[in-house]
Amino acid sequence: MFIDRSLDCDLNNHNNNENKPYYVANFVGIEGDKAKVTVVPEEQAECKVPELKGTGIMVKLEKTLEYSQMAEQGIPDMVEIDELNPASLLYNLMTRYKRDEIYTYVGPILLVLNPFKAVPALGTEECRLQYVDIISSETPLQLKKNLPPHSYALSA
Repeated sequence: MFIDRSLDCDLNNHNNNENKPYYVANFVGIEGDKAKVTVVPEEQAECKVPELKGTGIMVKLEKTLEYSQMAEQGIPDMVEIDELNPASLLYNLMTRYKRDEIYTYVGPILLVLNPFKAVPALGTEECRLQYVDIISSETPLQLKKNLPPHSYALSA
């Protein structure tokens, strides 16, 4: 499950993860209108919020969202995501971004995240030629779906 960072603790100061809106957590149980959760170890390692580092954190149920295993894999077209919520979409983009997969489809729309570094493999002639075949293909949508998302696919 994902938990919303807007808990009862202050997560919006410079000492905390101000750019991380959701945390991945394991569900432990329910007590009244609250869920008992534990933030997963990978998230705790980079988390700067002391209140989220313990076990059995109490969170209002409305602050939880379903976890998407597809987002964990980093799917190239977010229309196919299994749990559609803001946390799953952001988690999918983050997963792809960490692998230098800066292009992601949302159906016919292409989202591009600035990698703030050069990603040479995305601009090679070999890469471009893969997408040139889309122009002359009788099934351009199928061919486009078989290739990773890229800005070259839009010009085809």
